[in-house]
Amino acid sequence: MQDWQVYREILLDHRKNPRYNKIPERFTNIVVGNFQECMDHLQIAWLVQNSKINKIGFEGEGCSVSTASASLLVNFCIGKKIDELVNKLQNFISVLMNQDQILELEKWGEIAALSAIRKESSRLLCAGFPWRTFIAGLKGEKTFFN
Repeated sequence: MQDWQVYREILLDHRKNPRYNKIPERFTNIVVGNFQECMDHLQIAWLVQNSKINKIGFEGEGCSVSTASASLLVNFCIGKKIDELVNKLQNFISVLMNQDQILELEKWGEIAALSAIRKESSRLLCAGFPWRTFIAGLKGEKTFFN
C-alpha cells in the first residue's frame, strides 16, 4: 500500500472517530481558537502533571480536515513534556507547510498523515488551525484567531 493510501485511511479514521473529543473534567489550561475564514471554532483543554500532558481533549465545530487534525494533535501530545512540546509542534507545522519536505510515518507517527492534504493548499490552513491554536495556548494565550 502506498503511503498516501495509508495516510488517507488514518485521516478518515480520525475524522470519523476523533480521539479525545471531549474536554477533560479536570484541566490546568484551556485555549479557544477561531478560524474565521472557515468559521471553525475549537477549544483545547489539558491537564499538566509532572511537567507532562496527562490529559487533553478538544471540542468544537469544524470541517473534516480540522477535526481529524485536532484528533491527531491531541493523540500526539499525551505524555509529552511541556518544555519540549512547543518546539516539536512548531517544527511539525513548518515541515507540513513545506511541500519539499517529506513527512515520514516512521519519524512522525500518525501525524504524518496530514501531508496527504498538501495538494490542496487551502486545506493546509484547516489542518494547521488546531496546531496553531494549541501552540498559542502553550505560550499562555487564551484565545487564537486565524
